[in-house]
Amino acid sequence: MSSNNNIANICRQILLHYCWLGLCLVSCDLEIEPEQTVTPEEFFSTSKNLHPALMGVYDACQDMFDHIMLLDAISDNATATIEEPDYHWFGQGTLNSVTGIIETEYANCFSVIQRSNLLLDNMDAPDEPESPTAEEKLHIEAEAKVLRAIAYMRLVYLFGDVPLMERPHTREEILALTRTPISEVIAFIKENLAEAISILEVAPLGEGRLTKLAALGFLARLQLYEARLGNIEWSEAKLAIELAEWSARQGNKGLFSVGDGTDGLANYEQQFFQTNEDNIEVIWSVKYQLGDKARNPHDSYYANENELVMSVLPELVAAFYTIDGLPITDTNSIYDPSNPYDNRDPRLEATVIVPGASYSNGSKRGTLREGHNSFSDTDFFLRKYIELERKTEVNEGTIDAIVMRYAELLLMLAEAENEVNGPTRIAQNAINSVRSRVAMPFVASDITKEEFRTEVIHERRVELAFEEQRWFDLITLGLAEEKIDGIENDLILNRDFVPEKSELFMIPQFDISLISGFTQNPGY
Repeated sequence: MSSNNNIANICRQILLHYCWLGLCLVSCDLEIEPEQTVTPEEFFSTSKNLHPALMGVYDACQDMFDHIMLLDAISDNATATIEEPDYHWFGQGTLNSVTGIIETEYANCFSVIQRSNLLLDNMDAPDEPESPTAEEKLHIEAEAKVLRAIAYMRLVYLFGDVPLMERPHTREEILALTRTPISEVIAFIKENLAEAISILEVAPLGEGRLTKLAALGFLARLQLYEARLGNIEWSEAKLAIELAEWSARQGNKGLFSVGDGTDGLANYEQQFFQTNEDNIEVIWSVKYQLGDKARNPHDSYYANENELVMSVLPELVAAFYTIDGLPITDTNSIYDPSNPYDNRDPRLEATVIVPGASYSNGSKRGTLREGHNSFSDTDFFLRKYIELERKTEVNEGTIDAIVMRYAELLLMLAEAENEVNGPTRIAQNAINSVRSRVAMPFVASDITKEEFRTEVIHERRVELAFEEQRWFDLITLGLAEEKIDGIENDLILNRDFVPEKSELFMIPQFDISLISGFTQNPGY
C-alpha cells in the first residue's frame, strides 16, 4: 500500500522532526500541504485558530481508522493476503521487520497525539474577533484530550510500553525519550477521559465531534480490558460500563432498526449503510467525505475485484449460529451441510460474502468457486463496510468508520454483570436485546456463569466483526493462542501465534535506531 507508506513517512516527520505540516485551514480541515506550512507560533498567534486546530486532530483520526476492518486480519476472523505483508507475516508469527501498515499504525497514533498536544499547549492563545467563547474553548480542550486518549489506548494494546508525551516535544526531546510502562499510560488515559467527561455535552457541537457519551464509552472499554487482564476488579469496570450504558440511553441512544423492526437482516445490515450514518446506535464515528482528502480506502483494498488485502476465514463463517440459536456443530441444530448458508444468523449475510451470495442491488462481487481463487486466500469476502452499489471510485470511499456503537455497550454490560453477579436478569436482558434485534433466540434462562461468559464472547464476535474488537478480545481474554493456532492451516494460510511475541506489534526499527532509549518488544 504505497499510499500508506506515504502517510507513514509524513507522520514520522511529525513525530521525530517536529515539523508543523498540518495546521492549514482548508474548509475547516487541516491538510498536509508543505507549501502552506506554518510554525506553531504563527498558527497559534490567535485563539481563533483553536477550532481549525481541533479539526486537524480529527483529520489525523481519519488515517488512524481508515483501515478499521484490517485488525481482524490477525485474529481468527480473517487473514491478511500477501498484499499486506506486515499483517501477513505477523499472522504467521514470522514478522521481523515492519515497512507497511504496522509502521503506519504506530505513526498515525502519534500524529494524533502530537497534534493534540500542540493544541492543548496553546489553549491560552490571544483572543480576537471570531475567537471561541470560554465555553467553546473548554469543549475544544476536552475533545482534544479524548482524541489523545483514544490514540494512546490503541498504542498500549498494540505496542505495549510507549513514550508518554503530555505536551509538545522538540526533536531533541524526542530523541531522548524512553518507553513509559503501560500502567502509567493507562492512568494517563483514564485521567484524560475523566476530565473530558466532566465538560463534554451529550449532544455533539458539530458533525462527527466527540460527546460525553463517547468519552464514557471509551472509559468503559478501557476498564473492560483492564478487568479482563486482572489489573482492576470487575466491580470497578462494571461501574464504568453501567454509567456509559445508562448515559447512552438517557442520551436517546439505542439499537438501530428499520420499519417495524421484524427484519433482522435489515436491522443489522442497514446501520452500516451510508444513508444511515449517524443513526441512533452510533456513539462515535470517524467521518469521511468527498471534496478533500478525507476518503476511506475500503473498496480499494477489501472489495475482491481490487487489491485485496484481507480474506475472511471459514472459522468466522462457522461461528454464526443457525436461526434456532444453536452452533452448526450441534447435532440438534437445523444446520444443513448441503445448504450451509441457509437458516443462519442474519449477521452472517450482512458481514461476509459467501459462495453464491449477492449484494443488496442484486450484483455479485467477482467469481467465487470451490477452493482458492485468484482474489482470495479463502472463498469468503468482506461485505460489511463495502459500498453496496459499487459506485465508488478507488480510494474515494465515503462510508464513515463506526468506532463505537450502543450494541457494544450492551455486550460490555452483559459481560461485566455476569463476572460480578452471574447471569442475572440484567446480564441476560443486555445480550438478549442484541440478539432480538436480529431475530435470534435468547440465551437459556438457566444458563451458568461459565456458559454465559462463552455466549457473550461469541456474541461479541458475530456482532462486532471487523469493528476492531476481535483482536483485543483475544488478547485481553487470553484466548489468542488457542483460537489462532486452531485455524485450519494450509500452505497458504499457515497461521501461528507465538507466545511472548505475538501479543504485541513490533516497534518500528526506525525508532529503535534513532532513539537510543528505545527497546524492542520481546521476540523481535
